[in-house]
Amino acid sequence: MFKKFMAKIGVGSAQIDFQLNGNQYRLGDTVEGQFQIVGGNVEQSINGITLDLNLKMKYEDSAIYPVIASIPVSGAFDLPPGERKTLDVRFTLPENLPVSRRHASYYFSTNLDIEEGLDSGDRDAITLLPSPRFAAVLDAIADMGFREKHDSGEFNGYNQEFAYAVPEDYYSRLNELEFEAAVEADGVRLLMELDLPTLLGFSEIEVKREVFLSNEVLTDRAQVASHLRRAIEETLANPRSYGGKRHLPSAFRR
Repeated sequence: MFKKFMAKIGVGSAQIDFQLNGNQYRLGDTVEGQFQIVGGNVEQSINGITLDLNLKMKYEDSAIYPVIASIPVSGAFDLPPGERKTLDVRFTLPENLPVSRRHASYYFSTNLDIEEGLDSGDRDAITLLPSPRFAAVLDAIADMGFREKHDSGEFNGYNQEFAYAVPEDYYSRLNELEFEAAVEADGVRLLMELDLPTLLGFSEIEVKREVFLSNEVLTDRAQVASHLRRAIEETLANPRSYGGKRHLPSAFRR
């Protein structure tokens, strides 16, 4: 009787451990793992096991914690004292999730739902790398000499936004390159934002332009870089064609 009471408050209760086959995955990969469940000091009824993929992302001055996916691993079963049980799980990561950055991180959380008892859980951090197609875009931008900024990858309320410092050959024409990305079935679509300096340098012209890179282009980083360079040069040459909007940089706002 005492053992049952202690198990209800978590002492000598069933335990669960989620073991991954790695801690870095590309978006679109299949994650494989194994649950090790060990019975406690008394038999307990398990209502079910779930595995959640959680995202922690900075938004403005706070953090948000959306559950990206909730995976049912097992239904109800009885777990005798001391019994060991192993369950395998496979989960394919969506390709269009935010990638891991300074302000975007992921972890799996496990919940062992114990009837009339204190639930047991586990938490495992993982790093999500860009899918091969999106990685081709990021690699091409780096090949062009753009350098990703420290705070790149923040959530802007709609999407993850990437920010880049410009290479030397753009210094007098471009202050910053930003973009959002959508990985689609037939390619990657970018919404680029170019911040152009004005003549006196006390304000900027903010220009947004959509660029689509087909799957065929994405197989060759040099082609990706060529397409992006052409789009940037066209925009710099004629920003009014893309709805240039003047604004003061944050340093000058009051």
